Amino acid sequence: MRVLALLAICGLLVIANDARAQDEAPSPAPAEAPQQEAASAPTASGPEILPYFNQGVASDEEVRRVVGSVSFSMDQCTPVHEYFHPHDERAVRATLSRIGDIESQPAVIETILRDAAHYAWDTCPIPYVELSGEPKGDFHYDVNKVLIVGPNGEPVASARLGGAGLDGTGDQGLWSSRHGYVWRDYVNGLAASREQAAQAQGQQEAAAVQAQQAEVRAEAGNRAMASFWGWVRFILFCVVAWFLFTTRETWIGWYYALKPHPARDMVESRIHGGGAIDGALFATIMKPVPGSRIEQRVRAEQAHRLATMAREAAEARLRELERMKAKALQEAEFIRAQAELHDAVEGHEMAMARLDAVRQWRKRNVR
Repeated sequence: MRVLALLAICGLLVIANDARAQDEAPSPAPAEAPQQEAASAPTASGPEILPYFNQGVASDEEVRRVVGSVSFSMDQCTPVHEYFHPHDERAVRATLSRIGDIESQPAVIETILRDAAHYAWDTCPIPYVELSGEPKGDFHYDVNKVLIVGPNGEPVASARLGGAGLDGTGDQGLWSSRHGYVWRDYVNGLAASREQAAQAQGQQEAAAVQAQQAEVRAEAGNRAMASFWGWVRFILFCVVAWFLFTTRETWIGWYYALKPHPARDMVESRIHGGGAIDGALFATIMKPVPGSRIEQRVRAEQAHRLATMAREAAEARLRELERMKAKALQEAEFIRAQAELHDAVEGHEMAMARLDAVRQWRKRNVR
């Protein structure tokens, strides 16, 4: 049942479309026309295009006065011969030789948009077809995009021709509009370019402001760090100065300690086996008294160390003398013992010689 109902509806639509085609008889466009560029606007043909700015259309002289020459070309032409095809895939470009003050001339823009639509209709026609594929004698008039550009390709304006369909404008499912076509999605390219330029400039200015703020923050941070390190250096200087002041006697003592005691060479020379000390020279060296208290303390410590060295050397000499004396006594005892042994042996030998002599005498004389 649903299939039969659908077929009945389709038949009614076909009958209505045929009746409308006979009553209205729209002006057909060429069946096939190749893409090409037109140096001037094509002859007006096709259905009515409702005004967008409501300020009429401009004459050819007025258009030339404002923008110079206008050339048209198809950016896209894709004829689609399908039943119930409601979409248009055409894009047409209108190139101006100059832009002039076109923004203040809405009638000129209206005229260029209309002529661009007529050029698309004439250059790239898309016919309606029957279910059988036969043309109906009616054409699609929606234009997906009309782009108006300057001599260098800069966008001036753009719009789309057609309609929502519910208000009777634009291509319908089975035939073209009964009530004309309207412009949709109009864009002022020059204003958009200015807005983009203003946004870019604003972004650049914002970036410059951010860079300046970052530089100011960096300078403030550098100043803060410089101040911080300045205080750190000042505090360290104060700490070092306080340390040097509190330990000044140690440092000064080290300074005086770099110079040895005046009598050190003489004392050390004598300790290590040098000649006898010259008493007069030693008294002369020892006579000057250092001026400062720290120098006197350092020289006194050096003198104490020299005295300790001299005492230790003297004690070592005495110990050496005792060892030598003990050795000498030991050697003398050894010599005495050797002498006693020698004397004893000699006495023994003499006694033995006398005994032998007596024995020999007795042998000779006693018979």
